[in-house]
Amino acid sequence: MPAEVATLVAFFKALADTTRLRIVGLLAVEERSVDEIATLVDVRPPTVSHHLSKLKKLGLVSVRSEGNTRWYRLELDAVEKLAREVLAGDGLTSIGDEVEAAAEDAYALKVMQTFMEGERITQLPRQWRKKLVLVRYVAQQFEADRTYSEAEIKAVIAPIYPDHVTLRRLMIDVKWMLRDKAGRAYRLNPERLAELRGSP
Repeated sequence: MPAEVATLVAFFKALADTTRLRIVGLLAVEERSVDEIATLVDVRPPTVSHHLSKLKKLGLVSVRSEGNTRWYRLELDAVEKLAREVLAGDGLTSIGDEVEAAAEDAYALKVMQTFMEGERITQLPRQWRKKLVLVRYVAQQFEADRTYSEAEIKAVIAPIYPDHVTLRRLMIDVKWMLRDKAGRAYRLNPERLAELRGSP
């Protein structure tokens, strides 16, 4: 699990518990001892200590000793900082991107397992999204900084799938491959390389 996702999960878990949320509310007013918190939220001191340890691990709560009493307080700056980090547009977007990318990778792997044997495509699926996975796989077999003749295109594709013409046309249709005006030279589209290299 990516660190950002783990932090997000821990943050929401910390604040999703009713008792823990009440403790946070009390500490937002002033610092308190375990016994005082236990009385106010009507739970046993060991339970309060358990909740406080969870909050302390996230840096949301700090503690100081005074004689035999330990005083806990809410670190408002830490709460605000963590909230900004996990709820900021960029933070959530990056987490969403990671989850989406993982799902796409899993989907692509499943398609390849279904329609390929080893490095050969057994058949092209009808569904466009599945077909696109296989077209991307074929396009990834070409070098980014090289120009290919039609014979060289065939030489790369034929061991993967016998109908090299269809796959060549599909690569051009989705603009992963470019063809010169004479129709004799082919190369990967430099503007689409990041997208092309992004999946299996």
